[in-house]
Amino acid sequence: MRCCRCRWILLETTACAFVSDAPEQRLRHGLIETIYRYPQHEAVRPHTDRLMQVMLKIVQEDTEDNATLAFKVIIDLHRAFKAVLQSQVQPFLELVQKLYLNMRSAVAEAFGTEQSPGKAVAVPGEEDALLTLSEGQDHTPGGTASLSATATASASTTTSASSTTAAAPSAPRTLLKSSQSFKVLTECPIAIVLIFQTYRHVVSSAINIFVPLIFEHCLTLQALPQRQAHEAARQRGQIFVGIAPGIKNRALFGEMVTTQVKTMSFLAYVLRGSAPIVRQYAHLLPEVNVRLLKDCPPENAVTRKELLVATRHILSTDFRVHFVGQIDTLLDERVLLGTGITIRELQRPLVVSMLADLMHHVRQELTTEQITRVINLHAQLLHDPTLAPSIQTMCVKLLLNLVETIVVKHADRSVVMLQGIFSTFLDKLPELARLGEDLRQLRGRTESNDENDVDVQAKDSAEQTQMAQLAITIEQAKLIQSSVAVLEHVADPMKNARFLFRNLLFGFKTLVTVFKHRGIPEPDGEVMGRVFVGGVRCCLLQTQRDGREEKDMIDLFTNIFIDLPPETFHEVFSTHMPFLFEQILQAPALLGIPQNLLSNDAVTRRFVDILLKFLVQRLDALGTPDKTPASVSLRLFKMAFMAVTIFPEENESVLEPHLTHLIMHSLKCASKAEEPTNYFLLLRALFRSIGGGRFELLYKDVLPLLPVLLEKLNLLLDAADPSHRDLFVDLCLTVPVRLSVLLPYLDQLMHPLVLALRSSSELVSQGLRTLELCIDNLTQEFLDPIMQPYIQDIMAALWTHLKPLPHNHQHSHTTMRILGKLGGRNRRFLQQQPTLAYHAGTTPSIALGMNGSVDKVCSAAGDGPGACKARGCRRGVPPAGVRCAHDGGRRACERRPGPRAARGAAAHHDRPVPCGVA
Repeated sequence: MRCCRCRWILLETTACAFVSDAPEQRLRHGLIETIYRYPQHEAVRPHTDRLMQVMLKIVQEDTEDNATLAFKVIIDLHRAFKAVLQSQVQPFLELVQKLYLNMRSAVAEAFGTEQSPGKAVAVPGEEDALLTLSEGQDHTPGGTASLSATATASASTTTSASSTTAAAPSAPRTLLKSSQSFKVLTECPIAIVLIFQTYRHVVSSAINIFVPLIFEHCLTLQALPQRQAHEAARQRGQIFVGIAPGIKNRALFGEMVTTQVKTMSFLAYVLRGSAPIVRQYAHLLPEVNVRLLKDCPPENAVTRKELLVATRHILSTDFRVHFVGQIDTLLDERVLLGTGITIRELQRPLVVSMLADLMHHVRQELTTEQITRVINLHAQLLHDPTLAPSIQTMCVKLLLNLVETIVVKHADRSVVMLQGIFSTFLDKLPELARLGEDLRQLRGRTESNDENDVDVQAKDSAEQTQMAQLAITIEQAKLIQSSVAVLEHVADPMKNARFLFRNLLFGFKTLVTVFKHRGIPEPDGEVMGRVFVGGVRCCLLQTQRDGREEKDMIDLFTNIFIDLPPETFHEVFSTHMPFLFEQILQAPALLGIPQNLLSNDAVTRRFVDILLKFLVQRLDALGTPDKTPASVSLRLFKMAFMAVTIFPEENESVLEPHLTHLIMHSLKCASKAEEPTNYFLLLRALFRSIGGGRFELLYKDVLPLLPVLLEKLNLLLDAADPSHRDLFVDLCLTVPVRLSVLLPYLDQLMHPLVLALRSSSELVSQGLRTLELCIDNLTQEFLDPIMQPYIQDIMAALWTHLKPLPHNHQHSHTTMRILGKLGGRNRRFLQQQPTLAYHAGTTPSIALGMNGSVDKVCSAAGDGPGACKARGCRRGVPPAGVRCAHDGGRRACERRPGPRAARGAAAHHDRPVPCGVA
């Protein structure tokens, strides 16, 4: 600690020197840096008051470098010894006030006033290069210089400066006093925040002092050349962005802007808790904020990032309503991003999200021209590949939030703006589809590479390395531009793409509904066809995902087309049904699209008509060996037939023109197809769907076909192999006609009925229903002669179902009910001897252990010893110790125990032992 006290004494006794190479300056700077690096140990606690006073004096009187270090020491002391430094808080805050009060004179001295052009302050090294560059720089009308020219000038200037330095030693620099330094002021907001966090009791009073102070003596200050450049651009109707040519010291101007940005960050920190005092300056806040965005040097990427973060915090409060007057300026991309490549590419997502959030909250106050600019800007951002999908999703959400405002407050331009939003969403679908295809191809190549051997993998890796190196070489050969794509690494691009697609679907649904209810011309069939094609391809993003997520996405997609006019709906789906069919072959989950349309009562009739026409045209291809198209066609047929069942009033007349062709052409194609089973499966699905007696119009069309149909099915049944027999039995029993029409052909159903009663559980139920229906509705005089040739088989089949559990109890109950309804007629049918299957039972036997071995002894009725079936007696010769006794025509086998077993079987020695079941 003696060493520390010596340093303090030296700092107090050594005079300040404002020349860079002065010994006093070097000594003082070294002492302060040593104190700054000294650990904040408990031994320092008794001396903190004196040390704090020394540091405050340095900040007030010394050079800017020494004062900056002293500020850091002050911050560390307050952080470590806050309990003993409360008395030093007020002097420190008063010192900061003096520094802010001196800033106006510092700006005037550095950049001039109306009377004087300003004094340039010498800066070494790289700052000299920036100064030379600013003097010879060409500026665009907007106030920005070419970045490539800047880089070239910087390099050449630095080279010349280096050569000059090598030739002659650099001259001493005159150092700024701390009270005139922007670097020292840059440290003030950080220190004030620490004081507020450490000493809560001073917050309320200090804020009331500092908020007016920073507005009047810091944030509103502006370099004279910069202010003149802004005024000149405003008179020309332009926006000036960058550094004015009149700024001779570019580095010093950057320090001033950094100071103001740090102060803005402090203001954003205290904004929420001190709203009343800040509201007095609410009208100045947007102007100051936007001006700093325009003045921030393009090379100061860190400063602009901090300013953007502070702006975002301010815009998240109620003060954002005061930024409405700055909307036109903020919509200029140069204002928010500047002209530097680094900040333009790295901070662009932050800028876009901040702007979208602001537009969302102030959308009710926007004019028609401003909303048009917002739509155009975010439409461009939506198609920008350098932005992450999450940022593009935010653009989609903003455009959707503008729809209501457009319709309510800007009805005169609503048609153009809403159609523009719709076109923007539509153009995004192909991009998402290509992204999905590229990702699937990449995954496919990765999987194939995993399956190859090591040599093939090494070869592929070498080729990929060469291609990557070639791509890098090509990019390096290009000119540097501000639109260079810096793609962000995304862990799961498919997930982000799916989320973006989901929001696009919400947008299409919202816009189509608005078009319909607001009388706005709706998109025609060609446009909605593009929506359908792009949406179906994007739905492939959902493959191999959670089933619920797939279903929700497909439901949302199909809902877009439900509200379309009938003519548009018909044009879209009749034109693109082949495309949908091909996509379903690749992704069966897309079957949810026709399923949703068929199950919706508003469009089921239209879509059934379109779907049946398409499927009937492809009927010849149903019997091809390729199983995938045939399976998809069958599923689509079943969906269409199910829609007829669910909505008979709407869809019966739609199916009627195709019914005859479906039945007869299926029978015709089945006779020559390589896979005829598919046609019979189609007929089975058709017969089951239109059965039940509700489709009189369809039954009339089947009636002329009935004789040929039953004859053909019976022939196929007789010739079918056992694996297909159940299919033809089902077809015979489900022919879609009423029973009264079927009476002349009832005898052709008896044989299929017998087979059904002896078949699988489903066919047994169908057979029992058919038989019960005939018994209930036909007289015995009509039915008995028809059943007579098959009655033995029918009764035998019925008896097989008269079994207790675990047999199917429904079949047993139905069979008992049928026999009861016959009322004894079944016994009159039994004129022939029943055909019974004989099953021989097992011989009763019992296991006995004698002489250390186990043997079986049986008891069997018969004549003579040859009838004994016991082991050892198969040829009529009893084994040792066994005699055959005859008792009243009954033969029994008994074993006489040997000597070893006599003791254990004494009670049973003299009588035969009859055998029981083991």
